Amino acid sequence: MNSYAHTTMLVSIWQFLIQVLAYGVTHDVNFLGCADNGYQWIYTSIFGSLFTLFHMMSILMQTIMVMKIFYLIPAE
Repeated sequence: MNSYAHTTMLVSIWQFLIQVLAYGVTHDVNFLGCADNGYQWIYTSIFGSLFTLFHMMSILMQTIMVMKIFYLIPAE
């Protein structure tokens, strides 16, 4: 369970940094936009691309965490 605690802390810190980035950037520039009646994202700056990349990395980190919990720990 020590591995789970470390992974959870890492994901939590990562999520917090993503929120700080989004909050800080949205007050300065529009970094994401919508097109095609809201069905397509448009990256209006480098921060939009970074926000999306960091969000995808967060999803992957959570997937690894779930994999550890359901598959690796019971196998031990």
